[in-house]
Amino acid sequence: MRKVEFEVYKFEELSEKVQKTLIDKNRYIEIEDTCWNEFILDDATETLELLGFSGIKIRFSGFSSQGDGASFIGEWKFPVEFADDSYSPIIDQPLEFQELAKILRQAKDDEFKIVLGHNSNLYCHERTVEFQFENDNDLADKIRAACRAVMQEIYRALEKEYDCYTSDEFVKESLIALEDEYFINGRRA
Repeated sequence: MRKVEFEVYKFEELSEKVQKTLIDKNRYIEIEDTCWNEFILDDATETLELLGFSGIKIRFSGFSSQGDGASFIGEWKFPVEFADDSYSPIIDQPLEFQELAKILRQAKDDEFKIVLGHNSNLYCHERTVEFQFENDNDLADKIRAACRAVMQEIYRALEKEYDCYTSDEFVKESLIALEDEYFINGRRA
């Protein structure tokens, strides 16, 4: 019988070069499931619902290819709450959402209805959404532009979160938190 002993190291005890290799190898460790983006999508959905949208579906792709972006589909009908000019459910939301609310509030015609659908299966950005207006009037262009600005804001928020979760610092913290042990070359023990 022979006895073999190995030295093992915590992540922070490894050389800087080996740490960098492990960080690069595990870059997407926190992105592998969809939990990283849920709060952004949930928050956007809730805000859109407060603005009168229903049946909301948000989709996105990212973050380095042609066609990347975010978009949402659903329907909008003037919410009764909008009749009260003091109703402001989204004061703490990004300006794009506030601007959309301001423009939608101008549609004080309860017959005004919007249906948003996707016109592409390949891409997800704001230009892949088709707008159908029950009453297509002079507000239609403003509403299209404001909805697209909201879609761009959703994408920016997702991209910012993605960049955070894939940053060297975040991946390093994740690897330290795992408390795994490694051989000197960075292979897990």
